Amino acid sequence: GNPFIQDSSRHYKRPEGQPPGSNFPFVSSDFDDQTWQSINLPHDWGIEGPFQEGWDAKVGGGMGRLPSHGVAWYRRKLELDSADSSRQIFLEVEGAMSYAMVWCNGQLVGGWPYGYNSWQLNLTPYLKFGEENQLAIRIDNPPHSARWYPGGGLYRNVWLIKTQAVHLAQWGTYIRTQNVSADAATLLASVRINNEGNTPAEVAINTAIYTLDQQGIKNDQPELVLPTQTLSIPAGKQAQIEQQATVEQPRLWEPLPAKAPQLYVAVHTLTVEGKVQDVYETRFGIRSVEFSPSQGLLVNGNPVRIQGVNQHHDLGALGAAFNRRAAERQLEVLRDMGCNAIRMAHNPPA
Repeated sequence: GNPFIQDSSRHYKRPEGQPPGSNFPFVSSDFDDQTWQSINLPHDWGIEGPFQEGWDAKVGGGMGRLPSHGVAWYRRKLELDSADSSRQIFLEVEGAMSYAMVWCNGQLVGGWPYGYNSWQLNLTPYLKFGEENQLAIRIDNPPHSARWYPGGGLYRNVWLIKTQAVHLAQWGTYIRTQNVSADAATLLASVRINNEGNTPAEVAINTAIYTLDQQGIKNDQPELVLPTQTLSIPAGKQAQIEQQATVEQPRLWEPLPAKAPQLYVAVHTLTVEGKVQDVYETRFGIRSVEFSPSQGLLVNGNPVRIQGVNQHHDLGALGAAFNRRAAERQLEVLRDMGCNAIRMAHNPPA
C-alpha cells in the first residue's frame, strides 16, 4: 500500500531476517502437487457446497450457508524468457477472499488482507529469468466475516503484467472535467509515472483524446492532442504530470434511456529518449453533475430522477467467481427495468 500513502514516514518497511513460510512445503518448487485439484481462475470454492444446515452451522444464513470459510493454497509454475530480465514483472490480483499471502520461489513477496480490494505486487526481485519459477498463494477466509455471501478463493481475475523499467503507475491516470457546457469543457488529466530503474530518466508524456462510438470503438483521428510535457524522474521514484486543455463543443454524456452516454478515451503515450515505453487508455465522459434542493439531481442542467438498486458482488447461483458476461447481463436487466443508479454493496466491486 505504500504507493498510496503520501507521507513517506508512514510507509511500511519489510522486516529483516527470514520471512515467514520460507520452509513451508507448499511454497517450494520441488513440492509434488500432482494430486491437487486443477482449476481455472476466477475460482470460488464456496459455491461448490454443500449447504450447511441447523442452528449450529459454522456458516449461517447471513453468509449463504455455504462453506466459504477456511484455508486454501494455489500454486502455479511460471516460465519467463531471459529477454524479460530488463522488465518489471507484476502480479495483479483483482480480488482474493481473503488474507492473501504470496510467495515466489520460496520467498514471501507480500499480500493483502481485505478481500474486496484489487492489489499488485512486484515479483521482479524474486524471479529467475530463463528458468522455471514457482508461485504460491495462501488464502485464509475466516468464519463470521460478513453478513452476505463473500465467496472464497481467488474469485476475481489474476494477471501477470510486464512493463519497462519506466512505466505508468498502477491506476496512474485520472481524468476530470470542469466548466462543462454545450460550447466547451475544461479537461484536466493527471498521469503518475514510476521509474523502477537504477538511473534517472528523462520522460515525455503525450496525451491524445479520441471519441468512441456506441460500440466503444475508437475513431481513427484524435479529437484533441494535449501539449507534450517532459520531466526528469530520479531512480526508484514516482512523479506526476498535470495536463490541461479545452474541448470545444463536447459530445456530452447523457443518461439513458432518453439520451446517449457518449464517451471519450484518452491515450497516454510515455516515451524515454524518443522510444515508446508504455501506452495506456483511460475512458471518460464529459458531463456536469449538481444537486439542487428544489430540482434534485441535475445532469448537464437537466433534472434526472434517481431510480437505484442495491447490488451485491456475487452472481447468484454462479457464486462469487467473477464472470464478465454474467455481470454485464445483470446490468442490462437492471437497465431494462429502468434502473439508472447502483449502490455497490458493500465494498469495491470487480
